[in-house]
Amino acid sequence: TQEAADFLARELGFVLSPTHFALMEKRIEGWLAGWQLAVISLKGQPDVDAFVHSFAGDDRYVLDYLIEQVFERQPESIRNFLLQTSILDRFCGPLCDAVTGQSDSQENLRHLDRSNLFIHPLDNKRQWYRYHRLFTDLLRARLAHVKKDLIPVLHQRAGTWFENEAMLSEALSHFIQAQDWAKTIALLNRLAWTKQYQGPTSTLIKWLTAIPEDILFTDSRLCLFYAEYLATLGDIESCKMFLQRLERIWQADPAGANAISLLHIRGTICFIESNFSETVSYASRVLKALPPDEKVIRASATLALAISNVFLGKVTEVETTAAEALALNQAIGNPFGIARCYNIMWMHLMMQGKLQEAGSAFERMHQTARGLFAYQLVIPNIYLAWIYYQWNELEKAKKYIQIAFDVAQRTGRTPYVGFAHKVNAEILSAGGEKEAALAEIESGVKFIESPVLHFFTGEIRAYRAQLWLRTGNVDAVKSWMASNQTQIARPPSFENEHPHLAAARYWIATGKVEEARRLLQQCYREATAHERTDSIIKILLLSAIADQKSGRRDEALASITTALSLSEAGGYIRLYVDEGPDMQGLLTSLSKSPSIVKKGDPSPVSSTYLTKILAAFPQSVDKPLTAGMHAPDLYKLDPLSERELEVLQLIKDGL
Repeated sequence: TQEAADFLARELGFVLSPTHFALMEKRIEGWLAGWQLAVISLKGQPDVDAFVHSFAGDDRYVLDYLIEQVFERQPESIRNFLLQTSILDRFCGPLCDAVTGQSDSQENLRHLDRSNLFIHPLDNKRQWYRYHRLFTDLLRARLAHVKKDLIPVLHQRAGTWFENEAMLSEALSHFIQAQDWAKTIALLNRLAWTKQYQGPTSTLIKWLTAIPEDILFTDSRLCLFYAEYLATLGDIESCKMFLQRLERIWQADPAGANAISLLHIRGTICFIESNFSETVSYASRVLKALPPDEKVIRASATLALAISNVFLGKVTEVETTAAEALALNQAIGNPFGIARCYNIMWMHLMMQGKLQEAGSAFERMHQTARGLFAYQLVIPNIYLAWIYYQWNELEKAKKYIQIAFDVAQRTGRTPYVGFAHKVNAEILSAGGEKEAALAEIESGVKFIESPVLHFFTGEIRAYRAQLWLRTGNVDAVKSWMASNQTQIARPPSFENEHPHLAAARYWIATGKVEEARRLLQQCYREATAHERTDSIIKILLLSAIADQKSGRRDEALASITTALSLSEAGGYIRLYVDEGPDMQGLLTSLSKSPSIVKKGDPSPVSSTYLTKILAAFPQSVDKPLTAGMHAPDLYKLDPLSERELEVLQLIKDGL
């Protein structure tokens, strides 16, 4: 290598950059005459970079040399053999026989090997070979010049041989080059769910994009797979454009073979637009209309239903649909769908406040994803970071959120990056890095405002408002409230939960405790109806602070007691600590109340757990915002109904 570099510098009068030299070396592969020919070609080149990147066997000097000194000196039978086998990236005797229609290919390969004729063995047994890269370029250029019509025939023969040998990847490449679209689509349907063809630079997608659209659009399964892949990349515009083109074609025949797939496509468009209610509607219609033997679309629609139920906060429905989606995707052997089902199940545990179980589920998901796709580790690592954050183990939280960022960047999977910024902002804020936390949440907001697929939009913006409030930027929160009046005025739902809680915080901070308590009561009833323990805990904590501000100390302590009984199994800590000195005061009062917590007595609150939470509070915390906190005649929370009390007990018991 050094000798070649010295030779080039001496002959050219200048030194190639390391990048340019490496590119030349890769093409020339140690061929001494190749370096000499490269020098001749390089001299006088006005654009060295362009030449180096385009240097190939069809370069004028290389072409002349290889034709005159190598190719033309071979007997005609060998010349024909070289031309016909040049379409192959690697070859063996039986494959060459199939491509050339001869029976002496193995002997020809031995002859070329003995003659050292630009051929490289690929194994110790000298069964598989390839040609020198420059020689391959020459032969393919020559074949295109003298026998162009033969090229698709040769690729067809090669594809058939590879298919018979179960080498489907290479078979598919040759069928594409032969433009045998029937074979191509048949093989793609066999490979679509196979893990080695999926990933950040998916070979499968390259194959799909090689098919003319009018051909691709005849196969609904492959179209849906392609759209799903674009969506997981976060390329929302390309995904929508593709689906809309597909929709225009298929809707011309609304009662045709693709009618059900058309419904599924419309549901998919709703999903990438975060319209989860409509996604559920379309997915339900698809599942009702599908014939029993259509497993691929059924698996996809059930998965869409499960994911949408997660974002709608419907805990019971998630449990059912996620289990069905997992079984269906396992049945069709779709590792991509299987991994997503595990993610859904993990998120389901989080919604139930089962952080310990979620951690164990993450480990299972971690092992599954390692065997499938690295990018599926983005979501589990974000949530694992959040779990450790909740447990106040901030160093571990930092570790896992960094893994999530690294995997997302490496694989190009971006839909959850905005949420990762939000979790990282929480971690930074917990560590006292307020400015860094604000910068981080701004990165999250910037991400969700970009034209890529993203989720958790409301949660990310609401947390920014919470950080503004925590750092005293009340005016910014006031502006946010004004611009989100429509959303805040909507009935409580999981989709609106974070904006509603942010609004309640603002009202508490600005003395409008009555409005806050009214909204929190509505949020509480909605969360209880859907058995979202994680949501219930958050709402109870804010309700306790609102009660405290209105002088209802006993009610505040009762809410805290209920929250503690629900959160202890999950080990929540930061939910309490992040509420600041108001929560610290309430917990301190609770710890001193013998009527509520008695050491050794059966109690809904563990004194050990309460002590652990109190120990996590900083010794000195900023004073909370207080502006007209004690308004008279405030709204009083209605007492819980018997059914609500029953549901709370079931949630606590894990039923």
